[in-house]
Amino acid sequence: MWTLIPNDQKAEKYFSILVLPKIKKMFKKNGTIEISYHKQRSSVYPFESTNFASTITLDDVKNLIIARPKELAYLNLKILKKITTNFSRNRFDDYFKLIRAIKSQKKNRSSLDSYDQDLINDFEKEINAIETLFDYDTIVNNSQTGIGYKFAKLLKQHICTYCNRIYTLTVYKNGKKTGIRPTFDHWFPQSLYPLLTLSYYNLIPSCFFCNSSLKLKTPFNFKEYLHPYLIKNSGFNFCYCPTSDPKLKFIVDVCINDDYKKSYQKKVKNTLEIFAIKEIYESHSPFELKDIMDKFPEYDTSYVENMLDIMKEIQPSEEEMYRCIFGVSLSPINHFHRPFSKMTYDILDQLGLLEKMNLIRHRKRRQLKLVTP
Repeated sequence: MWTLIPNDQKAEKYFSILVLPKIKKMFKKNGTIEISYHKQRSSVYPFESTNFASTITLDDVKNLIIARPKELAYLNLKILKKITTNFSRNRFDDYFKLIRAIKSQKKNRSSLDSYDQDLINDFEKEINAIETLFDYDTIVNNSQTGIGYKFAKLLKQHICTYCNRIYTLTVYKNGKKTGIRPTFDHWFPQSLYPLLTLSYYNLIPSCFFCNSSLKLKTPFNFKEYLHPYLIKNSGFNFCYCPTSDPKLKFIVDVCINDDYKKSYQKKVKNTLEIFAIKEIYESHSPFELKDIMDKFPEYDTSYVENMLDIMKEIQPSEEEMYRCIFGVSLSPINHFHRPFSKMTYDILDQLGLLEKMNLIRHRKRRQLKLVTP
C-alpha cells in the first residue's frame, strides 16, 4: 500500500510507444519545436514568440516524461526559471490563482492592477505553449485515443495505490472506445506543474474516490507527503481494537510505526489524513474485519491446522499456502493485487497467525517423521 516499484523500462516504453507519436508532429526533424505548428481549424500559433519554443527540445521532453520524482522537481524548476521572466514560486502560484479568478469571473482582465498584469505578461504565453505540448486531456485522458487504457495496462496496478481497497482493473472495448481504468493522480498538481502533466512517475494509478473526492487539488510535496515511487514501506500498520459494543466487538485502527524518524512519521500522518484511511477502514469493521475475526478467532488455530492437513498431499509453495489459507500474499510487495491485502496481512500478523502457522507446520513435519518407518 502506497508503494510503487520504479520501472525505467516501462517509463521508456510509455514515452516511445504512447506519448511520442502524439507529440512528434510539433517538432522538426532536428528535435526543436515547430514554431508554425497550430491545431487544425485554428489560426492560433501557440509556440510563436515564446521562450519555451526556443528553449525546449525533444530530448528535454523525453527527460520530463521518464525522469524519476526527485529529478522531475529539479527539471521543472530549471526550465521554468529559464523561460519565464522574474520567476519565483510565489509569483508562479499567484499567476494560477489569478487565472482561476478570471475564469470564475471574480476578476476582470480589463481592470487588473499592475501586479496582476505583470503576471499575465510574464507567464501567460509561456504557460499556453507548455499546455499545448503537455496536453494531458488530449493525449492520456481521451477515450478516443485509448492511451490512458494502454498506460494503465502497462502499469498493471490492479488496486488503488492510495487506499488498497478498490479494484482499478483495466478493460477497454476497442470498438466502442469505452471501458474502465484507474484514474491517474498527478502527484505534482497539473495547475502548478504544467511541465509534468505527462510524466510517468507523476501519474499515480488510483481510484476515483482517492483522486477526486479526497485529495482534490492538495499540492503534494516531498517534505509533507509520501511519494509512492520513493518509499519502501508505508510506515504504518492496521490493527484491531476491542469495543464495548456487543454487536461490533472489534474496529480497525491505524498505528504509525515509531521506529522511523519524526519527519517520516509526519509524512505518514499527513498521507493517512488526506486519504481518510483511518475513517474509511474503520467503516469496514463490520465487514472485512468481522470476516477475519470470525474465520480466525483469537488464540484459535484449528482452521489453520485443518487447512494444512488438507493441503499436505498437494505440497504447495509457501506463498500458495498462505494465499489459500489466509487469502493474502505472504509478500507485502504483492499487496497491490487484491483489495484489503495490507489490512488483512496486518491483522493476521497482530493475531499471531502468520507465526503460529510456521510453528504448526514444523510440528506436523516432526510428527510425520516420527511415524514414518
